[in-house]
Amino acid sequence: MSYSFSQSPNRSSRRGVAINAIILHFTASATLLGTMKWFQAEHSRVSAHYVMGRDGSVVQMVHEADKAWHAGDAALHGDPRVNSMSIGIEIVNWGKLQKQGQVFYCWPANFTQKYDISKYGQPIKSSDSQWWAPYTEAQKQALVKLCGEIVKRYPAITRDRVVGHEDVAPGRKNDPGPALDMEWLRDQVFQEDAPDILPDSVYMDDDPSEEELAQRQQDRAEPMSWYDRVTARLNGFRG
Repeated sequence: MSYSFSQSPNRSSRRGVAINAIILHFTASATLLGTMKWFQAEHSRVSAHYVMGRDGSVVQMVHEADKAWHAGDAALHGDPRVNSMSIGIEIVNWGKLQKQGQVFYCWPANFTQKYDISKYGQPIKSSDSQWWAPYTEAQKQALVKLCGEIVKRYPAITRDRVVGHEDVAPGRKNDPGPALDMEWLRDQVFQEDAPDILPDSVYMDDDPSEEELAQRQQDRAEPMSWYDRVTARLNGFRG
């Protein structure tokens, strides 16, 4: 699978912790470019190893050997070292929607921004009567391919360790949400011959402001120890 690389300064050492999990997120935004810019801002203190656009295009922002800052306060099977032991993947998707009358609204500005069904697809109603933005078929195909390649590199990532942010931070996070069928994804990842992804293009409108992204992702930020601050600064110099 091919993808471009655009390095985020928001990364640090895994300190010898082995990679044994994949954590999936949605961006609660519309574009790949907007998320990339936020992850490239040092003051955001958040990042992910990979970001996936609506068309299935993928940008790597942190080398897998490094720790990305994507999960915040979380634990997987009782282990709180989630950032240190995982690969984080952000998927461009509005996430949870609100319906008012016949109109849907998405997250920015406290659900006052109208959701464009013609552009982003028919909302999906979950079993608890909540509404969610759909993932594109291109994203689903690309996600199978990307996760499939990652699990081949790291055999310790077993089926029960391909999870969503909501699984490692229950009650605090709800991504990637019920619009992504995680059981289907695991079925596809843990079999041979995952599908190829579709061609690249980038959507570049309707993103939330930097302030709104900060509100959405402030509790993902990695607490920075003295060691991490020095390491991040050195990595920034190395480019």
